[in-house]
Amino acid sequence: MRLSIVVQPSHSFKVSAGYCHCVVQHGTAVPPSRQVAANLRERIRSGALAPGSRLPSIVKLAEEYGTSTGTIQKALAMLRAEELIVSVPNYGTFVAES
Repeated sequence: MRLSIVVQPSHSFKVSAGYCHCVVQHGTAVPPSRQVAANLRERIRSGALAPGSRLPSIVKLAEEYGTSTGTIQKALAMLRAEELIVSVPNYGTFVAES
């Protein structure tokens, strides 16, 4: 499957304090990376993150979710494997076009 990404600044995903209210619950049966992936997956499927929109940096996502960058990297790897997002070196990570 071939994915094409068009970078459009108007579709940038902005992170601001309190935007998501996404807090990872540690010590549960669901690993933090799966919690983050599930939340991002739902935001993509609901349309809150539109196709072609750019996700925040790994550091910004880690701040938003209150977790480590390693956890975010694992979550993004899961979403890449599901072809919901695509990472473009030197440009960022984007929601895949359907």
